[in-house]
Amino acid sequence: MFRTLAVTVLLCVLTLVFTDPGLAQAPVSAASGPAAANARSFVADRGAGNKVKVKLLDGTKAEGTIVRIGTNSFELVSSKGKQLSMIEYDTVAEIKKAGWSNVAKIGLGIGIGVAAVVAVIAVAVATVEIDPFPDGFRKKK
Repeated sequence: MFRTLAVTVLLCVLTLVFTDPGLAQAPVSAASGPAAANARSFVADRGAGNKVKVKLLDGTKAEGTIVRIGTNSFELVSSKGKQLSMIEYDTVAEIKKAGWSNVAKIGLGIGIGVAAVVAVIAVAVATVEIDPFPDGFRKKK
């Protein structure tokens, strides 16, 4: 009974997996799709003089400061080698702001604050001399 149920479930899962119409469709090129439009609007919103990280469709990565924004491309100056590179919007797979996110910055601030409070409490406890047994450990009769 269990064996036939397991085989039936397995056949149903395999049928659903291998008959998915999404698997039969040709992949859509990101160059003409929303990725290029997203990159164009992101670069326009960030503006020249801001740092970005770019991942291209061929897998290469670039990081630098936007120096010129065109209709079909933008130019980056790398922060390390001061190399100028022109990147076309159609070749961008992913683009994001360089540097720490706001959540990471807030987390760092909270961590530093907690560490400071713990340090102050530790110093206060270490410097205060409290005798828990002022009359001695055992009371004398």
